[in-house]
Amino acid sequence: LEAIAGKADATSPFGNSDGNVTVDEVYEYVLDNVTKYAQAKNITPGQTPLVRGSWAGTISLATSLPAQPQGTAFHASRAARRAMNS
Repeated sequence: LEAIAGKADATSPFGNSDGNVTVDEVYEYVLDNVTKYAQAKNITPGQTPLVRGSWAGTISLATSLPAQPQGTAFHASRAARRAMNS
């Protein structure tokens, strides 16, 4: 879920931070994290996620939004209310 929520797009070397979470980015992110987890927990044989099927081009699974500073939405709506009341 972390991958689809945007970590796969934002985390180098998996993603390119373009705001689109793709199948390839998710796969690379999951592969790296599952491999590290299996090694840390001494799971043998190691775990290796697989992607099955074929496709042409890029498949976008989700759109990730950049993190907003805390309170941004509140301040924006307060400013909008002031503008509407003027």
